[in-house]
Amino acid sequence: MDLAALLKNRVLIGDGAMGTELIRYGVPPNSPMELVNLENPQLVAKVHRGYAEAGSDLVLTNSFGATSVKLNKFGLAKRMREINLAAVHIAREAVPGTVLIGGDIGPTGELLKPYGLAEPVAVKAAYLEQAAALAEARVDFLILETFYDLTEALLALGAARETGLPVIVSMTFELKRASAYTVMGHEATDCARILLMPGPRSSAPIARSRSTACRKSPNCLKKGPTCR
Repeated sequence: MDLAALLKNRVLIGDGAMGTELIRYGVPPNSPMELVNLENPQLVAKVHRGYAEAGSDLVLTNSFGATSVKLNKFGLAKRMREINLAAVHIAREAVPGTVLIGGDIGPTGELLKPYGLAEPVAVKAAYLEQAAALAEARVDFLILETFYDLTEALLALGAARETGLPVIVSMTFELKRASAYTVMGHEATDCARILLMPGPRSSAPIARSRSTACRKSPNCLKKGPTCR
């Protein structure tokens, strides 16, 4: 199915949290949620199925933290491809064919130099590996979920575009000083402008605030600091 074509005709309803649901069903909070794809795939399928039955038009794979960089914290870096392939397979088997499958990619959790120790080249390589695995398993699109560093989001976006799949980018913002900013200080309108710059494939930035949502206008983010 063509994500862009569907979005032109109607609003698509997404799913909800995966990790929260897995924890609710008994998975230890501090364990790698993506390992459940291999150890208890039926549980992951149960979550996907529940969202589809509730009316979701799309579900996201259980791969938010499945870059080799993040998996390495649990000694699972070498299982990155296996975990991502399983994530897509579980989702495909769990929901009807009319439901879109989004390959979920999240931040590495590391700060890039000069603020931290992560090398941009290594982080980009990790995103290339994960995006390739998700594409190999035939997701309908990729989603870069809740990034808080524009530089890292751009690294992930460049990697995701290499697959040729549609890409959605979402970032987290805090509302302050009459506008919205990432924790790294990037203003929302700047993020949207930069992420929408021409590339091999287009992206669709989605601003998600983790504080009070702006209720004044759907065009509020376009107004930037002048929004009142």
